[in-house]
Amino acid sequence: MVSYDFDEELGILKFHFIGQITIKDLFENALTIVQNDALPRDVKLLAYADKADFVFSTEELDGFWKALAAGERKFTSVKEAIIVARPKETALTYISSKSARQMDHFKFSVFSTEAAALAWLLE
Repeated sequence: MVSYDFDEELGILKFHFIGQITIKDLFENALTIVQNDALPRDVKLLAYADKADFVFSTEELDGFWKALAAGERKFTSVKEAIIVARPKETALTYISSKSARQMDHFKFSVFSTEAAALAWLLE
């Protein structure tokens, strides 16, 4: 399950991944963000994955990033922080960060605390 909350004071779209998260969930999440016309062109995203169980492979994840990179750029820039707590999710997000680095308008970093993630997003 994925839930969303826009923090108007900070200008950050926060979303929570809870329970089993498939590659389909990641694609649907990306589509939901792209279709949100209220977001600024320089968007900041905070993903809470500390209660998630990622049930996709590294190959599926690589395909996700390739599809995302090939898609139309709706945003001028995207800065996304993801909070993780468990070893498998941490490993998968670090693998993701390598693919994200190949997109010049997209910055992605992994954190274990909300305070660190927010500090990075707001710098």
